[in-house]
Amino acid sequence: MLVRAAVRLPSVTPTLTRALASSARLRADKPPPRVVLGVPVNLVTVNRSPERARSVLTEVIDRVQDKYTIKYGGNIDTIEGLRPFLISNKAKPGILFCASMWSKEEQDEIIAIAHEMVPGIRTHAIPPGLWDASLGGRENVLNYIMEQIDNIMASTD
Repeated sequence: MLVRAAVRLPSVTPTLTRALASSARLRADKPPPRVVLGVPVNLVTVNRSPERARSVLTEVIDRVQDKYTIKYGGNIDTIEGLRPFLISNKAKPGILFCASMWSKEEQDEIIAIAHEMVPGIRTHAIPPGLWDASLGGRENVLNYIMEQIDNIMASTD
């Protein structure tokens, strides 16, 4: 014999209702990350200034470590060095960042090489000139990457 009992839940306040609706909208606007915490993703950079790249990306990785497990896999400082790096690298990168010092045409070439050598790699070109000191330099690039990181991680480039 099945017995059903009525349970009365407390009423939801209007403030809580608005908060829940707002939260649902935020979740609907952003795709869920494709990469989950604990599954490491190797990130490489193509930047003529390896120390700058390491400095910025180390900070990004530290800031997102509660959401993603990203490992900095190194830097390539020339376009010509990209293909040999990708061939020799045992741990294939999952993400490639192109520095803002490259022209749009150079960035396109770098991204094309990356896609040819590592199918499925996610790539992101930082807008040319973004590092310019008059635009905020390092902080500007760092803020830009932090604004983009969820979309980059969710992309299927």
